[in-house]
Amino acid sequence: MINNYNQHNYGILSENLETQVGLNEVLVKNIEACQELKNLISSSYGPYGESKMINQKNGKILITSDSSVILNNLEFIHPASKIIISSVFFQDQELGDSSGFLVIFAGEILLRSLKLLNKGFHSFEIIKTFQKAEIICLKIFHTLSNYRLKNLGSVKSLISILLVSVGFKCQNLAKHIIPQIAYACVNINSCKNHKFSQENIRVIKILGGGWFNTKTITGTIILKDSEGSIKVINSAKIAIFTCPFDFLTPETKSNMQFKNPTEMLSYESKEKDLMDEKLNKFLSKGINVILAPHFNDGVIEICDKKKILVLKIQSKFEIQRIARLTNSTVLPKLIPPKSHEIGFCDKVSVRTFGSQKVIIFHQEFSQNNIFSVIARANCNAILDSIERLVFKTSSIFKTIIRENKFIPGGGACEIEISRRLKSFSEGLLSPTERYIFNEFANCFEILPEILIENSKSKGSKLISLLHEKHKKGVDSEGIDFVNFSTSCSKKSGTWDIFSSKFWAIKNSLDSVLTILSIDQIIIAKENLRN
Repeated sequence: MINNYNQHNYGILSENLETQVGLNEVLVKNIEACQELKNLISSSYGPYGESKMINQKNGKILITSDSSVILNNLEFIHPASKIIISSVFFQDQELGDSSGFLVIFAGEILLRSLKLLNKGFHSFEIIKTFQKAEIICLKIFHTLSNYRLKNLGSVKSLISILLVSVGFKCQNLAKHIIPQIAYACVNINSCKNHKFSQENIRVIKILGGGWFNTKTITGTIILKDSEGSIKVINSAKIAIFTCPFDFLTPETKSNMQFKNPTEMLSYESKEKDLMDEKLNKFLSKGINVILAPHFNDGVIEICDKKKILVLKIQSKFEIQRIARLTNSTVLPKLIPPKSHEIGFCDKVSVRTFGSQKVIIFHQEFSQNNIFSVIARANCNAILDSIERLVFKTSSIFKTIIRENKFIPGGGACEIEISRRLKSFSEGLLSPTERYIFNEFANCFEILPEILIENSKSKGSKLISLLHEKHKKGVDSEGIDFVNFSTSCSKKSGTWDIFSSKFWAIKNSLDSVLTILSIDQIIIAKENLRN
């Protein structure tokens, strides 16, 4: 039903408002929009999910099976789908995993809610029962988190977890990069008085070479060359300035007149002597690397003679990063720094990767908590994939150190939650509540079914085997995608991260309850002016 809202608002609101009311116009259309979202992601879910080809606005073609990447590169118009997309964005940014789980689970709950509405159940009854089911579901979920990493500093155990969580989409690339990122994350987390931050791992993309040339270094990198002829400094003492490094430029404009050539030559010699005297003050402090946004040509020439590395850096972000790495103070005025304002770096050097020259600030672990990933590939699409992989891996590590809990993977957790919810519903007195509770429990079974369907194996046999094992009390029995059978997750090492799944269930239910509580859509149209 669509009508003009101004018919019954007694002239309070604008005439350009339209409203949609009723089950068919509001809830059904909202649920259908979310079903399209679920169908879009379902075929890409799991280790055998198919990839999507997306033609982006800038003309680039993106091929990926990552749910969050697919959704972030598409434009959605329907407001109901945007509710789920906002939850996916939070899930991806904060936790780094289970974005596809969130979309599929929310879509399945809405589909079963529509069936309940068509059978005559009121939306208030459905929402109230779903809220109760959520509390029971999350309590069951906590009982399944029976595995923890004994030592978060163990790189080997961390690599195995990250490869299961991230590496199944691009295995060769992940096997090369994830050990490097795991090593960097463990070292950053072990630094005293430093909390782990994703900003401490930076990706530098350099076109050329292959992805197997990608490597991680301790320190930071700047994509440019030095100004002078000096290219390598060991045991560097660094002075950083935000003002131009020029001793002779006056603050105001001035003109000088020379009567004869000897005056001009004498002035030049005095100018060089003055610059030499000023730079000797820096040399007396032991400074051999100077960073500033601008240098005079004469200064660069004298710095080359005195073996001082000159770096022209105008980016404030780069200057702050180098200052944090070298523990130096950024000076606003051109004065010799004090001893505590001078930064230190083990090695500052200029290297060439392909045709790109870069400045590398290499710092040892004891004085450093910043790592840089030098991403190499022969096309921008692979470079972007490496950058996403690094971000996703570091996000998952941040989730693990926040709450060191894991649950059985391969569909084992979903089947066990469904079984326990159904057994709990048998004790409910209200038949209406019991029926809605069972429908909610059945929503969890869609996830292992989609995993099996995407792997192109015999789904009905695997699902029945899983149910039989779980009835016998083997709550960690999941799908073995190598042999296309069932196996114990504890023995095979197939684990899901507790926090990711926990918040995926919570966020999906919040989105679903928000959509089910909408009974009216009001559309505001802009006035058309000639």
